[in-house]
Amino acid sequence: MKIFCFGDSITYGGSYCWASQLRRYMEEKGKKDSANVYNLGVKGDSSRELLNRFENEIDVREPEEDSLIVFQIGINDSQWIKTKNNNRVQLEEFRQNLEKLWFKARQRTENIIFLGLTPVVESEVDPVDWNSNKAYRTKEVRKYEDELFRFCQQKDLKFIELYDLFLENGYNELLKDGIHPNEKGHEKIFEAVKKEIN
Repeated sequence: MKIFCFGDSITYGGSYCWASQLRRYMEEKGKKDSANVYNLGVKGDSSRELLNRFENEIDVREPEEDSLIVFQIGINDSQWIKTKNNNRVQLEEFRQNLEKLWFKARQRTENIIFLGLTPVVESEVDPVDWNSNKAYRTKEVRKYEDELFRFCQQKDLKFIELYDLFLENGYNELLKDGIHPNEKGHEKIFEAVKKEIN
Protein backbone atom coordinates (compact mmCIF):
# COMPACT_ATOMS: atom_id res chain seq x y z
CA MET A 1 0.00 0.00 0.00
CA LYS A 2 1.24 3.46 -0.89
CA ILE A 3 0.08 6.53 1.04
CA PHE A 4 0.49 9.92 -0.64
CA CYS A 5 0.24 12.97 1.63
CA PHE A 6 -0.29 16.12 -0.44
CA GLY A 7 -0.43 19.59 1.01
CA ASP A 8 1.37 22.77 2.03
CA SER A 9 3.86 23.61 4.80
CA ILE A 10 1.60 22.06 7.44
CA THR A 11 1.95 18.73 5.64
CA TYR A 12 5.64 19.27 4.90
CA GLY A 13 6.21 20.15 8.54
CA GLY A 14 9.68 18.74 9.29
CA SER A 15 10.70 15.65 11.22
CA TYR A 16 7.80 15.71 13.68
CA CYS A 17 5.02 16.53 11.19
CA TRP A 18 1.98 14.29 11.03
CA ALA A 19 3.06 12.71 7.71
CA SER A 20 6.46 11.77 9.14
CA GLN A 21 4.74 10.35 12.22
CA LEU A 22 2.48 8.32 9.95
CA ARG A 23 5.47 6.88 8.11
CA ARG A 24 7.15 5.88 11.38
CA TYR A 25 3.92 4.38 12.67
CA MET A 26 3.51 2.21 9.57
CA GLU A 27 7.11 1.04 9.87
CA GLU A 28 6.78 0.27 13.58
CA LYS A 29 3.63 -1.76 12.92
CA GLY A 30 5.75 -4.10 10.84
CA LYS A 31 4.49 -2.82 7.52
CA LYS A 32 7.74 -1.39 6.23
CA ASP A 33 7.78 -3.68 3.21
CA SER A 34 4.08 -3.36 2.45
CA ALA A 35 3.44 0.37 2.96
CA ASN A 36 5.23 3.44 1.67
CA VAL A 37 4.29 6.88 3.00
CA TYR A 38 5.25 9.83 0.81
CA ASN A 39 5.26 13.35 2.27
CA LEU A 40 4.43 15.56 -0.71
CA GLY A 41 3.80 18.79 1.13
CA VAL A 42 5.33 21.95 -0.35
CA LYS A 43 5.72 25.17 1.62
CA GLY A 44 3.44 27.95 0.46
CA ASP A 45 1.25 25.84 -1.80
CA SER A 46 -2.38 26.70 -2.42
CA SER A 47 -4.79 24.41 -4.26
CA ARG A 48 -3.64 26.12 -7.47
CA GLU A 49 0.00 25.05 -7.12
CA LEU A 50 -0.98 21.59 -5.88
CA LEU A 51 -3.22 21.03 -8.87
CA ASN A 52 -0.38 21.99 -11.22
CA ARG A 53 2.05 19.46 -9.74
CA PHE A 54 -0.28 16.66 -8.63
CA GLU A 55 -0.11 14.33 -11.64
CA ASN A 56 3.67 14.54 -12.05
CA GLU A 57 4.26 13.99 -8.33
CA ILE A 58 2.04 10.95 -8.01
CA ASP A 59 2.57 9.21 -11.34
CA VAL A 60 6.35 9.05 -10.96
CA ARG A 61 5.70 7.06 -7.74
CA GLU A 62 3.42 4.59 -9.52
CA PRO A 63 0.20 4.57 -7.48
CA GLU A 64 -1.79 1.34 -7.27
CA GLU A 65 -5.50 0.64 -6.84
CA ASP A 66 -5.17 0.24 -3.07
CA SER A 67 -3.14 3.45 -2.68
CA LEU A 68 -4.39 6.13 -0.32
CA ILE A 69 -4.28 9.84 -1.17
CA VAL A 70 -4.53 12.35 1.68
CA PHE A 71 -5.08 16.02 0.85
CA GLN A 72 -4.45 18.86 3.30
CA ILE A 73 -4.91 22.08 1.38
CA GLY A 74 -6.76 25.38 1.61
CA ILE A 75 -5.27 27.57 4.31
CA ASN A 76 -3.01 29.37 1.82
CA ASP A 77 -5.97 29.78 -0.51
CA SER A 78 -7.68 31.71 2.29
CA GLN A 79 -4.68 34.00 2.77
CA TRP A 80 -5.75 37.65 2.67
CA ILE A 81 -3.85 39.90 0.23
CA LYS A 82 -4.22 43.43 1.55
CA THR A 83 -3.41 45.34 -1.65
CA LYS A 84 -6.00 43.30 -3.55
CA ASN A 85 -8.50 43.31 -0.67
CA ASN A 86 -9.23 39.68 -1.50
CA ASN A 87 -8.12 36.09 -0.92
CA ARG A 88 -5.08 34.64 -2.62
CA VAL A 89 -7.28 32.05 -4.36
CA GLN A 90 -10.91 33.10 -4.44
CA LEU A 91 -13.52 30.72 -3.13
CA GLU A 92 -14.98 29.81 -6.52
CA GLU A 93 -11.57 28.85 -7.91
CA PHE A 94 -10.80 26.93 -4.70
CA ARG A 95 -13.94 24.86 -5.23
CA GLN A 96 -13.03 24.23 -8.87
CA ASN A 97 -9.52 23.18 -7.88
CA LEU A 98 -10.89 20.73 -5.30
CA GLU A 99 -13.12 19.26 -8.00
CA LYS A 100 -10.18 18.82 -10.37
CA LEU A 101 -7.93 17.34 -7.68
CA TRP A 102 -10.62 14.86 -6.71
CA PHE A 103 -11.23 13.90 -10.36
CA LYS A 104 -7.52 13.30 -10.99
CA ALA A 105 -7.09 11.42 -7.71
CA ARG A 106 -10.02 9.05 -8.26
CA GLN A 107 -8.57 8.04 -11.63
CA ARG A 108 -5.77 6.48 -9.60
CA THR A 109 -7.55 5.20 -6.47
CA GLU A 110 -10.90 5.26 -4.72
CA ASN A 111 -9.17 5.80 -1.36
CA ILE A 112 -9.15 9.57 -0.85
CA ILE A 113 -9.19 11.58 2.38
CA PHE A 114 -9.35 15.34 2.87
CA LEU A 115 -8.11 16.92 6.08
CA GLY A 116 -9.86 20.01 7.38
CA LEU A 117 -8.08 23.30 8.03
CA THR A 118 -6.66 24.39 11.38
CA PRO A 119 -7.41 27.68 13.17
CA VAL A 120 -5.00 30.61 13.36
CA VAL A 121 -3.99 33.07 16.07
CA GLU A 122 -4.98 36.17 14.17
CA SER A 123 -2.94 38.59 16.29
CA GLU A 124 0.23 36.76 15.22
CA VAL A 125 -0.50 36.42 11.50
CA ASP A 126 -2.28 39.64 10.52
CA PRO A 127 0.03 40.49 8.92
CA VAL A 128 2.51 37.62 8.72
CA ASP A 129 6.01 38.54 9.80
CA TRP A 130 7.54 37.70 6.40
CA ASN A 131 5.24 39.90 4.29
CA SER A 132 3.24 42.87 5.56
CA ASN A 133 0.85 42.55 2.59
CA LYS A 134 -0.33 39.06 3.57
CA ALA A 135 -2.49 37.93 6.45
CA TYR A 136 -4.43 34.96 7.77
CA ARG A 137 -7.79 35.80 9.29
CA THR A 138 -10.07 33.53 11.28
CA LYS A 139 -13.19 34.46 9.31
CA GLU A 140 -11.49 33.69 5.99
CA VAL A 141 -9.97 30.39 7.16
CA ARG A 142 -13.38 29.29 8.45
CA LYS A 143 -15.00 30.19 5.11
CA TYR A 144 -12.60 27.90 3.23
CA GLU A 145 -12.95 25.20 5.86
CA ASP A 146 -16.73 25.27 5.39
CA GLU A 147 -16.38 25.07 1.61
CA LEU A 148 -14.03 22.09 1.93
CA PHE A 149 -16.47 20.34 4.26
CA ARG A 150 -19.40 20.95 1.90
CA PHE A 151 -17.38 19.62 -1.04
CA CYS A 152 -16.55 16.40 0.81
CA GLN A 153 -20.15 15.93 1.86
CA GLN A 154 -21.39 16.35 -1.70
CA LYS A 155 -18.83 13.87 -3.04
CA ASP A 156 -19.28 11.45 -0.12
CA LEU A 157 -15.56 11.72 0.67
CA LYS A 158 -13.80 11.03 3.94
CA PHE A 159 -13.25 14.31 5.77
CA ILE A 160 -11.14 14.56 8.93
CA GLU A 161 -12.28 17.55 10.95
CA LEU A 162 -9.39 19.43 12.56
CA TYR A 163 -10.67 22.96 13.15
CA ASP A 164 -12.91 22.14 16.10
CA LEU A 165 -10.45 19.50 17.32
CA PHE A 166 -7.84 22.25 17.72
CA LEU A 167 -10.33 24.64 19.31
CA GLU A 168 -11.39 22.02 21.84
CA ASN A 169 -7.79 21.31 22.80
CA GLY A 170 -6.56 24.88 23.28
CA TYR A 171 -5.35 25.73 19.79
CA ASN A 172 -2.99 28.46 21.08
CA GLU A 173 -0.97 25.66 22.67
CA LEU A 174 -0.94 23.64 19.45
CA LEU A 175 0.51 26.34 17.16
CA LYS A 176 4.09 27.58 17.21
CA ASP A 177 3.73 30.84 15.25
CA GLY A 178 0.04 31.51 14.98
CA ILE A 179 -0.49 29.23 11.98
CA HIS A 180 1.86 26.21 11.87
CA PRO A 181 1.23 23.35 14.30
CA ASN A 182 3.93 22.63 16.84
CA GLU A 183 4.87 19.10 17.88
CA LYS A 184 1.70 18.72 19.97
CA GLY A 185 -0.43 20.03 17.12
CA HIS A 186 1.05 17.59 14.64
CA GLU A 187 0.49 14.79 17.13
CA LYS A 188 -3.23 15.69 17.18
CA ILE A 189 -3.38 15.58 13.38
CA PHE A 190 -1.48 12.30 13.22
CA GLU A 191 -3.80 10.65 15.76
CA ALA A 192 -6.84 11.75 13.76
CA VAL A 193 -5.36 10.41 10.50
CA LYS A 194 -4.22 7.17 12.14
CA LYS A 195 -7.69 6.56 13.54
CA GLU A 196 -9.28 6.98 10.12
CA ILE A 197 -6.74 4.73 8.39
CA ASN A 198 -7.09 2.02 11.01
